[in-house]
Amino acid sequence: MFHTTLVILSLLITTPSTLGAILGANCNCYCCSTGPDCNYAHVGTISLGDPGNASATCDLCSAQACIDGYPDDCFPDDPDPAKQRGATIASCDAGSIVDGDPCGNADACAFTEVAIVDANGNLVSAQYDMSGLCKSQGYDYKQDTLSSEWYNINICGYAPKQCFPADCASDNVNGRTWQGGPCTPWVATANIGSVVRFFQANIDPPPTTGTTGSKVSPPPHQQMSCYTDDGQKVQCTEACSVIGTSIIGADGVGVNFGFLNDTGDAFGITATEPPTAVSEDPSNPMGPMGPTNQPVCQPTSEFENGIETANFVFQCDRSMSASEAKISKIDVFGCQHTITFQTGAVCEPTCPSGMGKCTSGPNKNFCMTVCVDSGMGWFATLFIVMLILFSTYCFVGLLMNKSNKGACEPPHKEFWLSCLSCSCCRGDDGDHGFSAVFGTNAKNPYNKSNKSNDDFRKAGPSPDARRSSTGYGTA
Repeated sequence: MFHTTLVILSLLITTPSTLGAILGANCNCYCCSTGPDCNYAHVGTISLGDPGNASATCDLCSAQACIDGYPDDCFPDDPDPAKQRGATIASCDAGSIVDGDPCGNADACAFTEVAIVDANGNLVSAQYDMSGLCKSQGYDYKQDTLSSEWYNINICGYAPKQCFPADCASDNVNGRTWQGGPCTPWVATANIGSVVRFFQANIDPPPTTGTTGSKVSPPPHQQMSCYTDDGQKVQCTEACSVIGTSIIGADGVGVNFGFLNDTGDAFGITATEPPTAVSEDPSNPMGPMGPTNQPVCQPTSEFENGIETANFVFQCDRSMSASEAKISKIDVFGCQHTITFQTGAVCEPTCPSGMGKCTSGPNKNFCMTVCVDSGMGWFATLFIVMLILFSTYCFVGLLMNKSNKGACEPPHKEFWLSCLSCSCCRGDDGDHGFSAVFGTNAKNPYNKSNKSNDDFRKAGPSPDARRSSTGYGTA
């Protein structure tokens, strides 16, 4: 064992160090160990090699790979409920996403749909565009200058600051009395995610990998490196843990959305990511061998060291655009973190296909199938057009009668009055029939020189009368 340790230390001295992790594809393992209805938690990540490795693809990420990697927490689905064996879900992030732009997959949040069932059993829904909230630098947050922890968080993407923790404290925690020599890393449950918490300011950040430490400490005076799951050496970070591993709206498992109960409308939502199991490494200050020798996180029936959870609250702020957000506060209760954002992205939700926005009632501003606006239809459209044309006809007729007769009478008044007695459309050609009013022999009621049809009948067959033209037509 002693010789093995010397060989490892020699390799650490002679092997060039990398300042950043190249994780390749990530196989995230969400497991539970007891019962068919158990609650999943992220128990670890299997790195599937470098992105340049053609064989390191998400095809290698399977439930069996997680079962093989984490046999204490991950079990295959078993149809026999008596065995109470739990289950496993494997979720893969491609290397181009893990090692690329933290927001490379943010477009998946463009149609974030939130749905609930109300007290009456009705499906209530709304849709939000959250894609503009992902930032390449993430969102940093620290409560105040006296706080011993700070956060790096992202929405719809990875937090760009990764977590490779090491214990460099000289506080006799875990039996360590570090005085400037090598730090001791611990295995984090996850190295990347959407919420990374850096904590305990008394744990000094490690020196750069490969640099000389305290000359007082025994040789070698160099920083011990942290490692990825696939054995790559990386620069250790200060103490940290990944609280939220799933990316909201993109790849991930079990992100639960809901509406804010205190808003009374759709202008605000919540998102709860699956929990992360606390690392069992004894070097972890959050683990069972922490400062009080007791788990900092509340143990559960499945995870003795407890779990960490991240809850997002998005509140509507109309002074901000749909691509703006800021963290207003982070509430911590045990290992439950509630992160509240102010943003304009949740102020104007849209409706998914097949649903319409309700304008009244208890679900006002929400979307429901019963609130779909089916439109007026062709009959209603035709009716409105005809109503507009008839109104125009009446208005113009009133003006012309006022000008020609000196009285504001509706046009063709006798015809419309005869329609009240259902005689305007009979076959006869009376004075007020349709043909007499609108036909080829119709008289022009707006010509002052016109005579009535009775004048034409009284004129008889006189050739002079037939030759005369009074503007009513041709004789």
